[in-house]
Amino acid sequence: MKFGAASRGTLSLVLMTCAIACGSSPHSPDSGQACSDSTTCVAPPPPQCVSDTTVRQYSATGSCTDGSCSYDYTDTECAGQCDSGVCVCASASWVITTVDSSPAVLGMTPSLALDASGGAHIASRNETGKDLRYASRPRGGAWTTSFIAMTGDVGYVPALAIDATGIEHVAYGSYDATHGAGLLYARRDPGGTWKFETIWGSGLYDHPALVVDAGGTVRVAFWSNAVNHFLELYARPPLGSWVKTADLYSVGNSPVIAPDPSGGMHLLYQYYTAPDYQVVYQYLPPASTVFESAIVVEPDSQIGFSPALELAPSGELHASYYDKTNGDLRYAHRPVGGSWVATAIDTQGDVGLFTAMALDAAGGIYISYMATNGDVKLAYKSPGGSWMISMVDSVGPIGTGQGGGTSIALDGSGGVVIAYFDFAHGDLKVAERQCQ
Repeated sequence: MKFGAASRGTLSLVLMTCAIACGSSPHSPDSGQACSDSTTCVAPPPPQCVSDTTVRQYSATGSCTDGSCSYDYTDTECAGQCDSGVCVCASASWVITTVDSSPAVLGMTPSLALDASGGAHIASRNETGKDLRYASRPRGGAWTTSFIAMTGDVGYVPALAIDATGIEHVAYGSYDATHGAGLLYARRDPGGTWKFETIWGSGLYDHPALVVDAGGTVRVAFWSNAVNHFLELYARPPLGSWVKTADLYSVGNSPVIAPDPSGGMHLLYQYYTAPDYQVVYQYLPPASTVFESAIVVEPDSQIGFSPALELAPSGELHASYYDKTNGDLRYAHRPVGGSWVATAIDTQGDVGLFTAMALDAAGGIYISYMATNGDVKLAYKSPGGSWMISMVDSVGPIGTGQGGGTSIALDGSGGVVIAYFDFAHGDLKVAERQCQ
């Protein structure tokens, strides 16, 4: 079962007594960490239950007060109960909503993000109109749909993120005479209009990944084209322009990235050496332009499709991907200073396509994915627990898989949101599970 994200559907949402932030305190009393003016306080206490229904979460960085580190915190009222520092549900069910539907083929390769108030935002490809679609709803409200970009053949494989100030960032592809073949970027301030920039306009690209680091810098990874086989990393500081920060010669696709607090970048991708595919990990140290040596997460052939990657606050890495040979969903993790350990977590049928991952504050792991028969599924593992698999929806056989994808987010109060493409009807759908 997966708790901690915002789910979407007809939304049988149990309203909380307060939205997200029920209250803030200036500082935690005493973290027990000695410090001085030159000390950086970056080891906050773990989330904790301050009542049966309230979870307290501390800021990632603190301040030195009277020789001890102290941290701001936010108390959140759970929709269900608080257990071991995380909101959990006594019971929950999925509610499914068709968000974007028409005779056109909408909702391909969706990318979902939640804002600080629990509002949901989705960027996706309109295959019929060849544009970049946008859908949003406030927490507990109704969905509305519109366009981000309509000129030319745009909107391929969008990647959406929302930063701490509420600014929305989208990277997406174009294949048209107006923009050329390349990677574009759209940005919108809260209450503003979309503004557009070109990240890279020199040819074909593959599946961009976009993240916003703690300093507000937008970072994008993508393969520049099928001829030169370069992985490109670009960055855009809050008040700056796009610059290349690193590149890597390699034959692969579908990169996923996770920045660490030190400024380094973790990279996972599918590496191709005919006729085999493997899942490969590399690390880019802070302020460096050169990746460390590649590490093969699993050496088996035909593995590593549809990868996802998340970095836990502890520094442990978590990954998911599809094993095409055996038709399984695979999961791998690497503890700090350790080696990758991989296992199959769903082997029922041909499963594990279009994986997406999220972690909750207590360390629970959530993976959304699809089967070739169109089943949308969720795998959940609590800290120290075993994997549990649940059925979310079924959207018909995926065929070639073109346009497929799942995207997942957690709302911090026990809810889960998954966006996905309905192959049978050509629609964008969202599944939401909230506490009952």
